[in-house]
Amino acid sequence: MTTTSTTAPSAGSTSISPTTTSAASSSVSSTTLPSKLGGLFILGDSLCIGAETFGKLSTAIKTSADWSSVTSDCKVGRRALDGLSILEKTLRTRANLSGIVVAMGTNDLLSRREKAYPAWIIDQMMSRAKGKPVLWVEVTYGGVHPDYVGRARRFNSALASATKTYPNLSIAPWFAAYPSKTRLWERDGIHPTVPGYRIRGTFLAKEISAFATFSATISNR
Repeated sequence: MTTTSTTAPSAGSTSISPTTTSAASSSVSSTTLPSKLGGLFILGDSLCIGAETFGKLSTAIKTSADWSSVTSDCKVGRRALDGLSILEKTLRTRANLSGIVVAMGTNDLLSRREKAYPAWIIDQMMSRAKGKPVLWVEVTYGGVHPDYVGRARRFNSALASATKTYPNLSIAPWFAAYPSKTRLWERDGIHPTVPGYRIRGTFLAKEISAFATFSATISNR
């Protein structure tokens, strides 16, 4: 069931106080494309910046010409929790959006261990999407953090379950595409290397191309 509450489940507390994350860098870009679909909005974190910077993600999306515009709003340290208000504000001013890509969750899981949290944050984001097509990118980590990998599995399982509730939700299977044991991880086990970001950019461009068809189907229902 979709919930409109912004209080996250917690073992020791019933409220959550979002903190302002200090970002080393951020990326917001917009590209106009000739297309029958409306705009695409990409909401992400530092992994999104890497895919843009080293993987040329927006350039790759532009070549497909599926979307009338592409806006990529990415920031270092951003959590899905932080993205809720950003999505709300964006949809108030961008009624022409035909698709939303959510590339977040990695930073949430670094501190949120509650088993109920993944389903809760997914519900919150999907509620704010207002029925618009959403492509959510799975979470994964490097093998140096086995516990984090387990959290990623739980998060991705919650995403899969959410598709039964939200027919407008599609999933980009990044967990399988970028194994935790690959050598293309930085030492922190959170960020891919530069070659890894290139792989992520190519992967996302392909997934977003398929998402265009999904979005058109949802919009025509």
